[in-house]
Amino acid sequence: MAKWNTKEQKAVIEYYSVLNPKVMEEIRMGYKKLTNYNMMFLITESWDLSDEDKAFLLNTTPGAVRTMRSRLAKKKV
Repeated sequence: MAKWNTKEQKAVIEYYSVLNPKVMEEIRMGYKKLTNYNMMFLITESWDLSDEDKAFLLNTTPGAVRTMRSRLAKKKV
């Protein structure tokens, strides 16, 4: 997921919007100024995954997952 380009990220976000519109609406209405990567991260937050699993999907570390969660908390509306 992390190595996907912007076009691929947008496609995944649109696809997930069809699969789970309620979660995507909560993401769009609950945060301000989200990047595609932020939205991808928030999609993984809606899944029942450990920080280690999210880090693997996003090609990062569990510490970076916690940091992203903290930064996104500041973007909440």
